[in-house]
Amino acid sequence: MPVALLLIVVTTWGFSWYAIALQLGTTPIEASVAWRFLLASGLMFLGLAVSGKLRKIPVAAQGWVLLLGLFLFSGNFLFIYAATSYVASGVVSVIFACAAIFGSINSLIFLRQIPSLQVVFGSFVGVLGIACLFSVDAQAIGGKDSWIGLSLTLAGTYSFSLGNFVSIRVRRDIDLLNGMAWGMLYGGLLTAAISLYRHSALPIDFSATYLGSLVYLAVGASVVAFIAYLNLITRWGPIRASYATVLFPLVALATSTVFEGLVWSLTTGLGVGLALLGAVLVFTAPKARSRKIAA
Repeated sequence: MPVALLLIVVTTWGFSWYAIALQLGTTPIEASVAWRFLLASGLMFLGLAVSGKLRKIPVAAQGWVLLLGLFLFSGNFLFIYAATSYVASGVVSVIFACAAIFGSINSLIFLRQIPSLQVVFGSFVGVLGIACLFSVDAQAIGGKDSWIGLSLTLAGTYSFSLGNFVSIRVRRDIDLLNGMAWGMLYGGLLTAAISLYRHSALPIDFSATYLGSLVYLAVGASVVAFIAYLNLITRWGPIRASYATVLFPLVALATSTVFEGLVWSLTTGLGVGLALLGAVLVFTAPKARSRKIAA
């Protein structure tokens, strides 16, 4: 079962990066993210209601579900969509593999665990890989856009990592499907409010390309993939589950190469290899080498 869940996450999220790129254009980023999660939450609420499994959120869990919506279904994607405006979606997906590294950092912050030497080394290798990727990209387009894209991707990745840890807390008070449905609704409403504030509207593009990518992102990359991914967090924990972010860049890079004209060079290949290797090292670090910080 965990392997099947991992395959679902890798394939659906692997293609989602190009679908995100198709969303960019006439519709503001905030509106695109809002429509994605309002549609996804609506589908989840419908399914839960029909199956008789719809539940209210306990009062004690309201704040945690709101944080889940903020980090996992709003802030994460606002940053990632914006980053895809500056750099190829395949490159963004590689940087997103740093979720494994951020997972270890958050374990230090929230679980008070000191990472092993392998985690520290893996983090260094991953950062070196990202530097290789952006040394080429920055030279090609003058530098500014590349570094904006890098900063936005790292911000979105860290928001995603925070959402992983929040999802564990949410599961103490409410089941996975209801927690997801309410979290997506909160995330969609928060992002819709930002769109209304910034653009005085919540527009949508009715072209076949936009609507097709929206359906894929809402149904496949949101409902299906997040059910699988949050199940993996329950089974493996947030650090090991983030291994999915190490694998789906392989799908995203292939898609970006074919459809976005991503040009490979020796430095690009080296950067991708180092970034993925760093994430693998972090993921496979033995737990026994982590030490608790004294209270």
